[in-house]
Amino acid sequence: MQVFTVRRSRRFAQRPSRVFDAWLDPALRAQFETPEGSGMSHVTLATQEGESGEILIAPGDTEVGRMFDTIRILQPGRLAVVHGWGVFGGNPAMTMQNVFDVTPDGDGCTFTGTSQMVVLGEQPTEADVARGWDDMLDRFAGVLERTSQED
Repeated sequence: MQVFTVRRSRRFAQRPSRVFDAWLDPALRAQFETPEGSGMSHVTLATQEGESGEILIAPGDTEVGRMFDTIRILQPGRLAVVHGWGVFGGNPAMTMQNVFDVTPDGDGCTFTGTSQMVVLGEQPTEADVARGWDDMLDRFAGVLERTSQED
């Protein structure tokens, strides 16, 4: 069993409410969380307080697992918690709590994501989760940039 915490921050030029809303927007979230070719897709998508979501993980069209989550918004426009768990090979494999905090920073904001993980096996590792956050924040930055130009 592994227990670890991963924290990643990224500064964005957009106002905090824009970043918070974009993170939970269903159409945008699919672009950065489960992009085409990732082998992951949303079965259901949690975007509001108390909603639950499910992500199918099926690289090469072979299901290897599912992730489930529930959103709790602690401070609208600023702070949300996602409680999640993963089932791989039909067995519970992990539980996690992801905290998303968006704070004003000059003319933009800083987005901080923190994952607290309990992994029952060997995977994912702390390095895997850190790499996942970095990749997702890179995709999110691209989504924010594209949608800000459209506004």
